[in-house]
Amino acid sequence: ERTVLIGAVVRLLLAWVVFSVAGFMYGREISTLLLPVIDTVVEYFWEIYDAGLFIVDNNGNDMIKMVATLTLPVVIAPDTIVPPGTQLPAGSNVIHTLVPLVILCTVLVAVPASGIGERIAQLLLGIVGAVAVIALTAPFVLAGHIEIFFQNTAARAGVDRPEPFHLTWMVAMESGGRWVMGLIIALIVARLAKWFVREDEGST
Repeated sequence: ERTVLIGAVVRLLLAWVVFSVAGFMYGREISTLLLPVIDTVVEYFWEIYDAGLFIVDNNGNDMIKMVATLTLPVVIAPDTIVPPGTQLPAGSNVIHTLVPLVILCTVLVAVPASGIGERIAQLLLGIVGAVAVIALTAPFVLAGHIEIFFQNTAARAGVDRPEPFHLTWMVAMESGGRWVMGLIIALIVARLAKWFVREDEGST
């Protein structure tokens, strides 16, 4: 057991270094591949605006930038309406966006597997898990920043506007939730991979 534990710790540290370096070196390219996932989630949940997504450089830091163009009016108060056509920007640091993916991949590499079959299952399920991690974090962070604009507008108008769920979720993600999300989904993927392999072995 001690040897297995030491091996897992070594794999964990090495994987963390490798995936972290990959995130720093190829963050722009990886994030570009993830934009369709983010765009799909935004379009599904937020019908009041059309979102344009870009990777931009902000003082040497790569950012995922979203420009939301309102397609419907947003009524804050009877005399305070944000009209259609209003463009609202939001952004998220690329490295911060990729942190849950780094955690996901690191944990999956470190988790012991019974054989090549379980590793393949981890890989395939890990791809699904990676999409889930991004879908549950990045779109909500971006949309949450847009929502802050509406909350601030309401505050200036003296209106007590209830905080929507996605803003609460964004605050949670920005407060360390992205790290937890990557860890939780990694553990779920590892458990499912082990279960699938056992089911396959049991049926043969």
